[in-house]
Amino acid sequence: MSSKRDSFKIAEFITYDPDYSRIPFRSVEKKKNKKTGEVEEKIIEGRIGVAAAIMLIKAIWWTKICWGMGREDGVFYKTAAEWEKETGLTPREQETARRNLRGTKFWKEQLKRSSRSPTELHFQIIKEQLDKALELSDESEPVQKPEKSPGVIRQKRESRFDKSAKLVSTKCRSLFRQNVESHLIKQRIHAENTAEITSSKQQAEISSLSNPEPLPAAAKIIAANSNDEHLSRFSIALIEQFCKATKPHAKSIPALARAIWKSGADDDQIERWQQQQAGKQSPPPAEMTEEEIDAYMSEEIERLIEKRDFHRLADECEEIRARGGAKKEWEIRAVAFFDLHRNDRGGAC
Repeated sequence: MSSKRDSFKIAEFITYDPDYSRIPFRSVEKKKNKKTGEVEEKIIEGRIGVAAAIMLIKAIWWTKICWGMGREDGVFYKTAAEWEKETGLTPREQETARRNLRGTKFWKEQLKRSSRSPTELHFQIIKEQLDKALELSDESEPVQKPEKSPGVIRQKRESRFDKSAKLVSTKCRSLFRQNVESHLIKQRIHAENTAEITSSKQQAEISSLSNPEPLPAAAKIIAANSNDEHLSRFSIALIEQFCKATKPHAKSIPALARAIWKSGADDDQIERWQQQQAGKQSPPPAEMTEEEIDAYMSEEIERLIEKRDFHRLADECEEIRARGGAKKEWEIRAVAFFDLHRNDRGGAC
């Protein structure tokens, strides 16, 4: 048995000693089982380690400082930031070291309230218990793990590689088999559909040749198509005339006329257009005076502007240009309105 040593005297002149790292600890960790929901206890045993030894030696130094200040219990407080600054240990490393130190009999921790903070973590080291723990560390021999030969390690690595290679090859084969099967199924379905379509076409051609449809029936079908459901009260022929007169920019006049005929949305415009066509005023008589002609043309221009009859306005603008340009009030008004809306209908005078 080795001679008794003073643990505090060892830490007086050094910052680290391997003997401290070999101090044994034993702690009980409680953990909840996710499957059963019960709290299970797990016993952890071992040596406190290097990080705990560094923390312990620093704690011994602070205990001796407290003794020099007349505090016999040697209790001191220290924050995680201060521990990290003095020892270089991160908060996670401190937590692991403190867990191992709490598994000994010489390390004490206690939360206290003070004027500095509502919760301060205070530490205390029991010197007598630390001396006993240091003696136990001297008596215990380091546990040596059996060395593994390189052949065993290589064999394990190769076996793991073989397993992963087998898994990959099995997955590749299954995926390839699935792709081939799906491709064959698609080809079979396509061939069956093609055969059905070809046979149906052939049967239709044969039936049409053997039983040709008479001309009156075909005429009835055309008549039925021309009497489709529609909402307009005007005929398609009239609507086509309306589209040619008012919508010359349309790409397909028949298609536009059929759409208007089915929807009936432009019936009001078609009716106004009919009234304009039926009620066009005849040109003023020759015996009218120039003032009466100006009054008549002023009312006519206002009517065309109100109806937005760009075709009639274009004709008037052309005549005004042929006479040498706008001079009278109604001529200026007609030309100005037409030029202002040239982008709407196109053209200029």
